[in-house]
Amino acid sequence: KTAYEIYQCDWSSDVCSSDLSSLHGIDVQEAALENAIGNVALNGLSPRISLTLGDTESAQDAYNLITANLEIGIHLSILGEYYRLAAPHAQLIVAGVRDSVTAAQFSDLLHNEALTGWDSTHQWQLVHCVESGEWKAFVFTKVE
Repeated sequence: KTAYEIYQCDWSSDVCSSDLSSLHGIDVQEAALENAIGNVALNGLSPRISLTLGDTESAQDAYNLITANLEIGIHLSILGEYYRLAAPHAQLIVAGVRDSVTAAQFSDLLHNEALTGWDSTHQWQLVHCVESGEWKAFVFTKVE
């Protein structure tokens, strides 16, 4: 599935989750992690989804899908981590962005070497933007 298809899914349905063998989630806030663990269990997804308390620096694997629902300032502080953690052709869903930031502006931030620490050969392609009221989510694909 593409990141957008996953984002739009009813996670409790077998149709959505049948081709996802496993997911791993990390959160820095214990209360948010406990809430996520409860939601995973409530939807019967505990065998497929593992969740841990930590930060992006503790993650060493490469992931096919990265989602982050954060305030813009936090996104900016970890832009380089998105690329480091992304497997080739991975999808990145960035949510929690208010309407004052456009998809083009966020894309420019992802390509800003001073912010990310990555040179211009490290690229993301914007594939979709989802808007809900004043909130936006952007879906990117890592370009190799």
